[in-house]
Amino acid sequence: MNFPMHFCLPLLLGIALAPAATGDTRNSTEHQVVAVIDALNQAGLHRDVERLKSLYSAQYFHTNPDGSVMQLADVLASYAKPTPFKFESSSADERLMVLAGDAAVVSERLSLHGRKDGKPVRLSLSGNVCFSSGRAKMEGDQLALFLAGD
Repeated sequence: MNFPMHFCLPLLLGIALAPAATGDTRNSTEHQVVAVIDALNQAGLHRDVERLKSLYSAQYFHTNPDGSVMQLADVLASYAKPTPFKFESSSADERLMVLAGDAAVVSERLSLHGRKDGKPVRLSLSGNVCFSSGRAKMEGDQLALFLAGD
């Protein structure tokens, strides 16, 4: 299944080894990154292609569970197509953020609740947002887990 949104592998080593931001800068960066994550979650839930386009970076990519990669155009096209899923709500938890200067890597578990072919389903995803140069945009992700039968 090519469902975008979710766990990227950018800059993990460099970010993990770099000193963390402190004080007001850290809080401001965290708030900006969380705002982008929340906006991505809502845009994805409602399949809002134009909003997603504004939140993904031009070099965004998505890695599927089988290892295949989708570029930004492929991901946006997949959101524009009909899907057998009808998601009604989402919830997020397990958020962890590492900041280093103008960069951030965030992991979060997102659960989308809805139906597929009339049956309850929950899709659980985890993802990273990369933040740089004062502007947060999603750089890449990977689908982590699918659970059916809520």
